[in-house]
Amino acid sequence: LSSEIDHGQVATALVSDVLPEDASTWRGRVFVTIDLDWCADFVLEDTLDLLESAGVKATWFVTHETAWAGRLRSIGHELGIHPNFNRLLDGSPNDDGNVRTVLEKCLEVVPEARAVRSHSLAQSERVLDTFSELGLKYVCNTFLPLSASIKARPFRMWDDLIVVPHVWQDNVAIRLEEPSPISVVPYQGVLVVDFHPIHIFLNSESLTRYESSRHLHSSHKELLPLRYVGSGVRTLFMELIRKVVPG
Repeated sequence: LSSEIDHGQVATALVSDVLPEDASTWRGRVFVTIDLDWCADFVLEDTLDLLESAGVKATWFVTHETAWAGRLRSIGHELGIHPNFNRLLDGSPNDDGNVRTVLEKCLEVVPEARAVRSHSLAQSERVLDTFSELGLKYVCNTFLPLSASIKARPFRMWDDLIVVPHVWQDNVAIRLEEPSPISVVPYQGVLVVDFHPIHIFLNSESLTRYESSRHLHSSHKELLPLRYVGSGVRTLFMELIRKVVPG
């Protein structure tokens, strides 16, 4: 398989473009997805600037209110939600209530959301039922790493839910030493990639860089000098978006 993408060869698309039965809506396309993970606005803006420079639109899984939401909508990006069920699973004292409450709070921020990816990819059959009851359609919690050599493809669940797997995720790729998603293009399955703005900003090459800088994630002045100068998530992200055709 080619390690290069010739400009004009592969188009990008949004998660809501997917129809499982129509391979032309997903095969041969790259789906750029972004998990906000409560990042500061300057971190979000950094990722958006890179996307805009390449003319690429993405599906953003939103965790919180941000001044940039309107901007993202106005220029054609797709907003989904990124609910956090971890505190419910941990039994930690909180005011989250239950799964429905967590989802309803997310939908107050992104009422138009049709796509959902849970923080830490948490879900269950009951959670899927609640997704459906609240009008969510595209479920993006299934991760099939490239190293598994499984040709991922979207499929339907009950209540017409559509599962859209992803095959590359920046923080997991660091842990598994996964190959770049560019290395598998052209890809016969659905090529959904998952990035986090904080890893793009830091150009993370290890999770240590991320963890050791947590206390500075809201300070542009202090965080910028910690950006890795070698090959990391940022350089890979830039290489990817510059070598695809905006969908």
